[in-house]
Amino acid sequence: MRKSLSNNRKHYIFASNYKASFNHYPIMKTYNIFRYTLLAIAIVLCGSLNAAELANYQLDKDKQPKPEKMVANAKNEIVGYYIGENKDQYHISVQDEGWIPKKGHHVVTISAKDGKGVITAAFSVVNVRATSSTNGKIIGKITNLPGELPETYSCLGYSDGWYKIQYNNQVGWVRYDVAKWWALNTF
Repeated sequence: MRKSLSNNRKHYIFASNYKASFNHYPIMKTYNIFRYTLLAIAIVLCGSLNAAELANYQLDKDKQPKPEKMVANAKNEIVGYYIGENKDQYHISVQDEGWIPKKGHHVVTISAKDGKGVITAAFSVVNVRATSSTNGKIIGKITNLPGELPETYSCLGYSDGWYKIQYNNQVGWVRYDVAKWWALNTF
């Protein structure tokens, strides 16, 4: 890790080099929301992109959500995010960090592509579509309002920049850049 005079800068450098997950680094989420907000304001003021171009801005279809290392019990029930281990214990995180014995537990990898985990909105409100296209019919919305727990929906898979979710007894699609995939539902 590079040294820095600013604590915020040091945390940002650490988070950007961290190999596991940004889930534990709210500064990165805040930074991304701030970046997209500034982008939207600049686009509106300059009028350089129309609505269709804005909807497809930076949608990298090859981008994949990173799989998460998790710790599961003997029944394959996920007990927490894997942080590390020593000779006898796994270091895990759920909403706090702790240690659990290795006996009766094992490390597994969870992936959105395999239809594991849950999806929440990365912004206050995001569209759920009937197909994996910005031209697809909007069948609903997912909210993540300040001061409230975010709505969560089961992830059924991931393909070409879109999460496939279970939405009110039907299949829906949400773009990866407006949603957040979580390997474990702790909400």
